[in-house]
Amino acid sequence: MVTSQNNLVCMSCRLPKRELHAKKSALISSMMLNLCNECITNKREPRFIIILYARQHGIETVAEYLDNDRYVGDPILAKELS
Repeated sequence: MVTSQNNLVCMSCRLPKRELHAKKSALISSMMLNLCNECITNKREPRFIIILYARQHGIETVAEYLDNDRYVGDPILAKELS
């Protein structure tokens, strides 16, 4: 589903976009996200979801996101994951 209005903000990169797409989180499948095309193409997840998922399932489960910078924002520190 495409949502198009002015001043919408992507849940991953937090930038205002004209067009967002509803997409399930790759980590928390019950969570629907509004993401821009760039974040979908780069397989990004919101930073907070990566942190929540790592706390629940272990750091190794999000290693791909951490190693490949598949999120936008400050580096995720080890102390945030425990």
